[in-house]
Amino acid sequence: MIQSLVWLTILWVALWGEPSPGNIVAGLAVALVLEVVFPTGARTRNRIRPIAAVSFGLYMMWGIVASSARVIVAVLRPTPERVSVSMIDVPLVSTSPSVVSVTVNTISLTPGTLTIDHDNDTNVITVHVLGDVDEAEFRAQMLDHERRVSAFLVPRTSTTGDGAR
Repeated sequence: MIQSLVWLTILWVALWGEPSPGNIVAGLAVALVLEVVFPTGARTRNRIRPIAAVSFGLYMMWGIVASSARVIVAVLRPTPERVSVSMIDVPLVSTSPSVVSVTVNTISLTPGTLTIDHDNDTNVITVHVLGDVDEAEFRAQMLDHERRVSAFLVPRTSTTGDGAR
């Protein structure tokens, strides 16, 4: 908790741009309120594989460009196939909260798709999709997407008792 208070206070002072006594005291007060209202508790620590992360970043950039092109075509030259929408359920493999979170959020970054829901009990996400797509192929693409996230974001298996890295 002390480490969080220090970092939140430093962030507060940096945002205000001046390390005055008032900003430091206000930063500590805000940090304390945040820690009380939103306790951090135990956190899942993840290991990031840099090469896989760069690969995922390139994959996402290509996906955003390709999806943007499809959405532009659908807007400029609409056909029933291009502007149809569907809700597709995709069962996820990973149970890591970090992997699931990054997966569902990066799906929503891609134009033409939006993650609507994640059922914690069944680990199934519902994705709103623009355009007429083959559901089985779309599910396979989403599972590949999740696999790519899992490749760069790996939960640490060993932890220390003090919460240190």
